[in-house]
Amino acid sequence: MIRCAKRRSVLRRKVKCKPREDFYYTSTIQQTQFQCAACNSFNDIRGRYGYCASCGWRNNFSVLKGAFVSIRERINDGRLAPEEAVKQAISEFDSAARNFVDQPEALVPMKKSRRAKVQDLLFHNLDRVDEVMKSAFDINLLQGLNADRNFVGMMFHRRHVYEHDGGVATA
Repeated sequence: MIRCAKRRSVLRRKVKCKPREDFYYTSTIQQTQFQCAACNSFNDIRGRYGYCASCGWRNNFSVLKGAFVSIRERINDGRLAPEEAVKQAISEFDSAARNFVDQPEALVPMKKSRRAKVQDLLFHNLDRVDEVMKSAFDINLLQGLNADRNFVGMMFHRRHVYEHDGGVATA
Protein backbone atom coordinates (compact mmCIF):
# COMPACT_ATOMS: atom_id res chain seq x y z
CA MET A 1 0.00 0.00 0.00
CA ILE A 2 1.28 3.46 -0.82
CA ARG A 3 1.01 6.22 1.71
CA CYS A 4 0.36 9.48 0.00
CA ALA A 5 1.83 11.91 2.48
CA LYS A 6 4.99 12.17 0.34
CA ARG A 7 6.28 10.90 -2.95
CA ARG A 8 7.48 7.32 -2.59
CA SER A 9 9.46 5.07 -4.84
CA VAL A 10 7.55 1.93 -5.72
CA LEU A 11 9.28 -0.63 -7.88
CA ARG A 12 11.80 2.03 -8.86
CA ARG A 13 9.04 4.36 -10.11
CA LYS A 14 8.14 7.68 -8.63
CA VAL A 15 4.46 7.92 -7.82
CA LYS A 16 2.78 11.28 -7.35
CA CYS A 17 -0.03 11.03 -4.85
CA LYS A 18 -3.23 12.95 -5.21
CA PRO A 19 -4.27 15.27 -2.39
CA ARG A 20 -6.98 13.89 -0.17
CA GLU A 21 -10.56 14.71 -0.99
CA ASP A 22 -12.44 17.19 1.21
CA PHE A 23 -14.42 14.45 2.92
CA TYR A 24 -11.23 13.28 4.66
CA TYR A 25 -10.94 16.49 6.66
CA THR A 26 -13.49 15.78 9.33
CA SER A 27 -12.17 18.47 11.63
CA THR A 28 -13.12 21.22 9.17
CA ILE A 29 -16.45 19.59 8.32
CA GLN A 30 -17.34 19.54 12.01
CA GLN A 31 -16.48 23.21 12.50
CA THR A 32 -19.04 25.88 13.25
CA GLN A 33 -18.25 29.54 12.89
CA PHE A 34 -20.56 32.01 14.58
CA GLN A 35 -20.89 35.53 15.88
CA CYS A 36 -21.81 35.48 19.56
CA ALA A 37 -25.33 36.76 20.16
CA ALA A 38 -24.27 38.31 23.47
CA CYS A 39 -20.97 40.08 22.67
CA ASN A 40 -20.75 39.81 18.85
CA SER A 41 -17.32 38.12 18.99
CA PHE A 42 -16.31 35.74 16.20
CA ASN A 43 -15.94 32.11 17.25
CA ASP A 44 -14.73 29.03 15.43
CA ILE A 45 -15.60 25.85 17.30
CA ARG A 46 -15.55 22.16 16.64
CA GLY A 47 -19.04 20.75 16.69
CA ARG A 48 -22.36 22.43 16.38
CA TYR A 49 -22.93 23.87 19.83
CA GLY A 50 -20.44 25.63 22.04
CA TYR A 51 -19.48 28.52 24.23
CA CYS A 52 -18.29 31.94 23.10
CA ALA A 53 -14.57 32.21 23.80
CA SER A 54 -14.96 35.86 24.86
CA CYS A 55 -17.98 35.92 27.16
CA GLY A 56 -18.98 32.26 27.72
CA TRP A 57 -22.44 32.60 26.14
CA ARG A 58 -23.83 29.38 24.69
CA ASN A 59 -24.88 29.32 20.98
CA ASN A 60 -27.66 26.69 21.23
CA PHE A 61 -30.50 29.16 20.79
CA SER A 62 -28.82 30.91 17.84
CA VAL A 63 -28.22 27.59 16.07
CA LEU A 64 -31.80 26.51 16.73
CA LYS A 65 -33.19 29.82 15.49
CA GLY A 66 -31.07 29.56 12.31
CA ALA A 67 -32.32 26.02 11.70
CA PHE A 68 -35.94 27.16 12.08
CA VAL A 69 -35.36 30.05 9.64
CA SER A 70 -33.88 27.59 7.13
CA ILE A 71 -36.83 25.20 7.53
CA ARG A 72 -39.29 28.06 7.04
CA GLU A 73 -37.50 29.24 3.88
CA ARG A 74 -37.55 25.72 2.42
CA ILE A 75 -41.28 25.40 3.18
CA ASN A 76 -42.00 28.76 1.53
CA ASP A 77 -39.91 27.80 -1.53
CA GLY A 78 -41.77 24.51 -1.85
CA ARG A 79 -38.60 22.47 -1.29
CA LEU A 80 -39.89 20.96 1.96
CA ALA A 81 -43.25 19.37 2.71
CA PRO A 82 -44.97 20.52 5.92
CA GLU A 83 -44.85 17.06 7.49
CA GLU A 84 -41.10 16.88 6.85
CA ALA A 85 -40.74 20.37 8.32
CA VAL A 86 -42.42 19.24 11.54
CA LYS A 87 -40.04 16.28 11.80
CA GLN A 88 -36.98 18.45 11.14
CA ALA A 89 -38.07 21.23 13.50
CA ILE A 90 -38.68 18.83 16.38
CA SER A 91 -35.43 17.03 15.65
CA GLU A 92 -33.52 20.34 15.72
CA PHE A 93 -35.19 21.32 18.98
CA ASP A 94 -34.46 17.93 20.54
CA SER A 95 -30.79 18.13 19.52
CA ALA A 96 -30.32 21.66 20.90
CA ALA A 97 -32.18 20.87 24.11
CA ARG A 98 -30.26 17.64 24.76
CA ASN A 99 -26.99 19.44 24.25
CA PHE A 100 -28.12 22.17 26.63
CA VAL A 101 -28.98 19.61 29.32
CA ASP A 102 -25.61 17.90 28.84
CA GLN A 103 -23.90 21.00 30.23
CA PRO A 104 -25.23 20.95 33.81
CA GLU A 105 -25.35 17.14 33.74
CA ALA A 106 -21.57 17.12 33.20
CA LEU A 107 -20.92 19.65 35.96
CA VAL A 108 -23.33 18.69 38.73
CA PRO A 109 -22.38 15.66 40.86
CA MET A 110 -25.29 13.18 40.88
CA LYS A 111 -26.12 9.66 41.96
CA LYS A 112 -26.20 7.06 39.19
CA SER A 113 -29.99 6.80 39.29
CA ARG A 114 -30.48 10.56 38.90
CA ARG A 115 -27.82 10.79 36.18
CA ALA A 116 -29.53 7.96 34.27
CA LYS A 117 -32.83 9.88 34.32
CA VAL A 118 -31.14 12.99 32.92
CA GLN A 119 -29.16 11.11 30.27
CA ASP A 120 -32.23 9.29 28.95
CA LEU A 121 -34.33 12.43 28.49
CA LEU A 122 -36.24 12.76 25.26
CA PHE A 123 -37.66 16.20 24.70
CA HIS A 124 -40.71 14.79 22.95
CA ASN A 125 -42.48 14.65 26.30
CA LEU A 126 -42.17 18.18 27.65
CA ASP A 127 -43.95 17.49 30.93
CA ARG A 128 -41.59 14.62 31.75
CA VAL A 129 -38.54 16.72 30.85
CA ASP A 130 -39.82 19.60 32.96
CA GLU A 131 -40.30 17.27 35.93
CA VAL A 132 -36.81 15.74 35.64
CA MET A 133 -35.09 19.10 35.16
CA LYS A 134 -36.84 20.55 38.20
CA SER A 135 -35.90 17.60 40.40
CA ALA A 136 -32.32 17.23 39.10
CA PHE A 137 -31.23 20.86 38.69
CA ASP A 138 -34.06 23.04 40.03
CA ILE A 139 -34.45 24.45 36.49
CA ASN A 140 -37.92 25.29 35.16
CA LEU A 141 -37.57 24.76 31.42
CA LEU A 142 -41.14 25.67 30.62
CA GLN A 143 -41.18 28.97 32.49
CA GLY A 144 -42.86 31.57 30.30
CA LEU A 145 -44.22 28.99 27.84
CA ASN A 146 -47.80 29.11 29.10
CA ALA A 147 -49.65 30.13 25.92
CA ASP A 148 -47.53 28.06 23.53
CA ARG A 149 -47.22 24.96 25.70
CA ASN A 150 -50.23 23.16 24.22
CA PHE A 151 -49.13 24.01 20.67
CA VAL A 152 -45.60 22.72 21.29
CA GLY A 153 -47.00 19.51 22.79
CA MET A 154 -49.27 19.07 19.78
CA MET A 155 -46.29 19.49 17.41
CA PHE A 156 -44.35 16.80 19.28
CA HIS A 157 -47.31 14.44 18.97
CA ARG A 158 -47.73 15.32 15.30
CA ARG A 159 -44.04 14.59 14.67
CA HIS A 160 -44.50 11.24 16.36
CA VAL A 161 -47.39 10.36 14.02
CA TYR A 162 -45.39 11.44 10.93
CA GLU A 163 -42.21 9.72 12.05
CA HIS A 164 -43.50 6.41 13.36
CA ASP A 165 -46.92 5.88 11.84
CA GLY A 166 -46.35 7.26 8.33
CA GLY A 167 -48.77 10.13 8.91
CA VAL A 168 -51.69 7.87 9.86
CA ALA A 169 -53.22 8.42 13.29
CA THR A 170 -53.52 5.09 15.08
CA ALA A 171 -55.41 4.12 18.21
